[in-house]
Amino acid sequence: MPQATQSYKLIRREIKQGQQHIYQEEAHLHLFQDKVTTASHEFALHEVHDMSYRRFSAGFVFFYLHTIRGVFSYLVTTSPDQFIDTYQQIK
Repeated sequence: MPQATQSYKLIRREIKQGQQHIYQEEAHLHLFQDKVTTASHEFALHEVHDMSYRRFSAGFVFFYLHTIRGVFSYLVTTSPDQFIDTYQQIK
């Protein structure tokens, strides 16, 4: 069972018949005692260096997962403060 969950948007763009179509899906980051999972990745907790986020003026919030494989960014729909706090407690 996850210790914390953070929702984020998956955005996919396609061009069909000369028109761009944008599709959005909701996905979740899950923080477990030993790992972090996303829709497409899984990171052991020892692979995660840090977590941070940045708010933008248009109301967008980007969540950054800093790992040994690089920095992964996610467009989150709610404040990630609780998710990050839980990570800090587990770490």
